[in-house]
Amino acid sequence: MTAPAATTRPLRVSVVTPFGSTAGGAEAWLRNALDLGLTAEDGFVVSAVVLAAGPLVQQLRDRGIESAVVPVPAAPAGIAARVPAVARALRRQRPDVVVANGVKAQLVAAGSRAAVRAPLVYVKHDHSFDATLAKPLGAAASAVVATALEVGQPTGRSDLIVIEPPRPPEPLPRDAALAELAGRGLPADDRLTLMMITRLVPYKGVDVAIDALSLPGAAPWRLVVVGGDDAATSSGSAASSRSHPGIPGCHERRRARRRAGEGWKGSAACPSRPPARRTGPAYGSAGPQPG
Repeated sequence: MTAPAATTRPLRVSVVTPFGSTAGGAEAWLRNALDLGLTAEDGFVVSAVVLAAGPLVQQLRDRGIESAVVPVPAAPAGIAARVPAVARALRRQRPDVVVANGVKAQLVAAGSRAAVRAPLVYVKHDHSFDATLAKPLGAAASAVVATALEVGQPTGRSDLIVIEPPRPPEPLPRDAALAELAGRGLPADDRLTLMMITRLVPYKGVDVAIDALSLPGAAPWRLVVVGGDDAATSSGSAASSRSHPGIPGCHERRRARRRAGEGWKGSAACPSRPPARRTGPAYGSAGPQPG
């Protein structure tokens, strides 16, 4: 990342980021950017507007980053209603540049641009809303940073900047991985296992995995879902949650007459059984939400 010249004052950068959680890919990308380039030593003064409360806020403050929490819901009407509050928070930070970390961040940052009057950088992480929002959100930005070339191409921008996310650590050897899972409450056995590490929200595809493992040929498989609720969408992502007997700290997740194989919330396994034929509202019926 190019730092400002030594003779100029520090460049003030305000980052708008959608989630207060720390486990998502967008948050990992942001931490990597803060570690590798957006530092005081490189001539930047970074502040943040976080669109949901959570541990990320304290992590940012521990880095010396001024961070304002402006809760913004996932629904389009709620996003539009909160644009003035985000604009006020950004104006207080007096940025020279605004960085919007993801779709929802870009929606509110673009809506705030007339009030803030600073160049806007849109960081695009995935293919969410490519058919409807990629081009208008890309056009609203001064520059687009994508996590991969193919991720940025739907914006139609010819001046894409690609900054890849940090690589995950090397996987544990099989025996060590089984021991780690057993220590977190998942009994080791010889069944084939599909594991999904994701926030528990409708658009992450857990329903697709449940459908696949409900097919007759999938009987030898079990599904393990590792993750937690997204505060912005949890009211619509689970109808109820209750403790699973015999497994401390475990929650069995239920959604409108269907159950998700083995849900693993936090660090505990929650055994259940996928149905042969599911009825009721589809897990993904709410559609994707900007994130």
